[in-house]
Amino acid sequence: MDSFLVKQNEGNVGLKIDLKAEGGELMQGEDDESKNRDDREIAANMKRLRERFYEFHRKYIAQQDPKPYFNEMKKDLLLKIDQVLESESISDYYEKILERAAATAKPGRRTWSEDEILVLVSIVTYLCKAEEIDFCSLVRARIPLRFQ
Repeated sequence: MDSFLVKQNEGNVGLKIDLKAEGGELMQGEDDESKNRDDREIAANMKRLRERFYEFHRKYIAQQDPKPYFNEMKKDLLLKIDQVLESESISDYYEKILERAAATAKPGRRTWSEDEILVLVSIVTYLCKAEEIDFCSLVRARIPLRFQ
């Protein structure tokens, strides 16, 4: 795209003005600076989310085998999920979801992906087993997370 502006002076003579020479690059630089600032904010936010997730992972996920609890839990739920994620798998899925979220320009409302549902159900399973919480009471419960 050309970066020129044609402007007529008092004698109706068209003057071709190079916008880059007239500060157009400055505007582009401001846009780049804003984008870099946004990228830094996203990176910092992703770092915080990762730290919190891995704190949670060390406290609740890495320490236990939730399969028996999940098998009891799924009897009372309408789930397409056959099994809960293993400790390493949940980390891999979380990283994929986090990267996808960071790459999404507009994070607005959308339906959950199967991966997101699988991670959510797995996290709830691990948490309920570790804290000895009946998953049916989660709607009303306030769970004090002690990994902070």
